[in-house]
Amino acid sequence: MTKPKPTYRNVGTVTTRDQNGSIVIPVQDAVDQSGNAGGNGIVFHRDSPKGLTGEVVDNRPDGRRHELARAINEFGSRSVKSVAIPPAGLEHLDIDRSDAADGVELDLWVCNDPNEDRALIAVTPVVYQEMQITTPERDSE
Repeated sequence: MTKPKPTYRNVGTVTTRDQNGSIVIPVQDAVDQSGNAGGNGIVFHRDSPKGLTGEVVDNRPDGRRHELARAINEFGSRSVKSVAIPPAGLEHLDIDRSDAADGVELDLWVCNDPNEDRALIAVTPVVYQEMQITTPERDSE
């Protein structure tokens, strides 16, 4: 029997930015709402065709040993927790690095499944839904 996939809750939309040559996103809300708010790193995985899943871990991972692992750093005057998205992660999300440097919106998710590890988060491209409504012309009846 196949294990069902965990469910996630959207915690907000973030914008990528170039920080000294790395593409960085703020992850404060997702990390704080995860089961490991004191985590020091994220190990991303390409196990979803629609995005990256990641586990918030206690240690500061070494990106040289795991191409999708990155340390959480604090940036800016408000010390916002942020993480770099590895080049392989951008490729998986189908985002060009130059576009990401200019700013691309991504959705952040946190696992809210009581049967799963609550330290899981996810990053996905923002999906905008458009609704087209056709209104009848006046006096057409």
